[in-house]
Order: sequence, then C-alpha cells, then structure tokens
Amino acid sequence: MAPLGVSMKRLEQLSFKLIIPTGEDTDAVNSRSKVVEKLRKLLPPEVMIPERRLEYLLEDILDRQLMICKFHNVPDSDLSLCCDHHCRRDKIPSVNPTDIGGT
Repeated sequence: MAPLGVSMKRLEQLSFKLIIPTGEDTDAVNSRSKVVEKLRKLLPPEVMIPERRLEYLLEDILDRQLMICKFHNVPDSDLSLCCDHHCRRDKIPSVNPTDIGGT
C-alpha cells in the first residue's frame, strides 16, 4: 500500500484495527468485515488478496501431496498440513476383506 501514497501512520492504524479490533466478538467481526469491504472499494484489485485465498492455497497443498503419493491408501480426512503425506508400500492391504473370516 506504500506505493499508493498511504501514510505509514494511517496504514499502521488500519492494520491494528484489522488485527486487534475493540468491542465484543461479533462486533469485532462485523467491524473487520466492514473495513475490508471499504478497502476493496478503495484499492485496486491487484493490491488486495482475493477472498478465501488462504483456504485455496491450503487445499492445493493437500491435493499436491495426494498426487505425488504413489501408494495412497488412507482417507483424505487423515491428511494434515503439519507434515508431508506419504503412504508406505508395506501398508497397502494385501488381503481381500471379503476373504477374511471365511465369508
């Protein structure tokens, strides 16, 4: 935002209000949303981060981990952003579940 000529003091004030709003929780969320919406109207789109960008990036990371996992065999809900995902070859089921127990 500095290239747009916004004073650093004003930028710090706006940033502070976005990060640490005052008031009750619902008021804070509403206030933050209003500030972001005003900024979207005032600033050119190329300087604003698109809505839900972080969510998209995190989902993309998980999708890429699945694509490179040669032996993927766990539910997608078991994936985590805390560590890289890889299924080991020795964990692939080698017995048909219908053959277990003689059924």
